Amino acid sequence: LYMVYFLLLVIYSYLFFSVKHHPWQRRLAFAGIPLAIAVHGGTGAVFAVIKARSFWNTGLFPVVFLVSAFLAGLAFMLLICSISRQYRFDDGLRKSLGIWVGCFLAFDIGIIAV
Repeated sequence: LYMVYFLLLVIYSYLFFSVKHHPWQRRLAFAGIPLAIAVHGGTGAVFAVIKARSFWNTGLFPVVFLVSAFLAGLAFMLLICSISRQYRFDDGLRKSLGIWVGCFLAFDIGIIAV
């Protein structure tokens, strides 16, 4: 499962940065959503059943992994939008990505604080 997810990320990244509007980009993006949930939720579930750490041994830990992974992806997209010279992104996209990053960061900190 992890190898399939990694290969999908590599192929999608290659298509996104090298080919404009390839027909497989949308299909790979939709295939990546359940794979991402399975990989990050499964990793969080594995850590949740470990008795070595008191914070990790909770049912919320898979949710923390999913929210943190989504937050990392949004932050990476914001970084790419900010430093990319090859692609033109409007300021509205940057602003909305920044708002989403702030919301998910607050949600992630809220889950961890519980």
